[in-house]
Amino acid sequence: VVLDDVWGLNAIRPLLDALPSNACVLITTRNEHMGRELRGETYLLDVLSKEDALIFLRTRIRNATDSDTQPLAELANILGYHALALDIASGNLDRLGRVRRQEAITEIARQVREGSGFGEIAPIGGDTRVSVVEAVLATSYEGMNETDRRYFRRLGAFAPDASFNTIAAAKVFECSPEKAEEQLIRFLENGLLSRADSLFKDGPPVWVERWQQHSILRWYA
Repeated sequence: VVLDDVWGLNAIRPLLDALPSNACVLITTRNEHMGRELRGETYLLDVLSKEDALIFLRTRIRNATDSDTQPLAELANILGYHALALDIASGNLDRLGRVRRQEAITEIARQVREGSGFGEIAPIGGDTRVSVVEAVLATSYEGMNETDRRYFRRLGAFAPDASFNTIAAAKVFECSPEKAEEQLIRFLENGLLSRADSLFKDGPPVWVERWQQHSILRWYA
């Protein structure tokens, strides 16, 4: 049984109580306290390797060439090979030309060194600050126009880790479903959202377009 992204023991207690005694349970969490509370074996999930991080960036930045290898390797190192930070950074860099891309990498490096970003926001729940994620998110946020910023902030209205459909997003954004979908796709391309589509089989099978935001990003929103 896999319980993903658990934020507290009380949230999963009914599930644990319902399991047979011979069940094997794998729990993922960003809350360091959870590991101690559960008293089980703990495995720390490592970051990407240098090689995989560079491949990831080269894949996500569609107009990257061999001449970008060195600056992208430096960026991966700056971000500590952290997958979420790399995803947001590459989404931001993908839409920039080579000159502006280097400027953005320099700005990300500065924010990481200085620990800047959204310093006025206090952590909530069991989450802790992830400086590299905060730095790339701040750079991405500063590059948005005011409408995009407002829509990004409104994503914070959804519950942590809850998926939502385009209609719900349109109601939160106060715009048409068509415009909401365009906005969500932009956030997806920038690494600020992921797809969580569902297949319903009540009658003819139908895919329902759904979206989900990483709870760290939702916290900043």
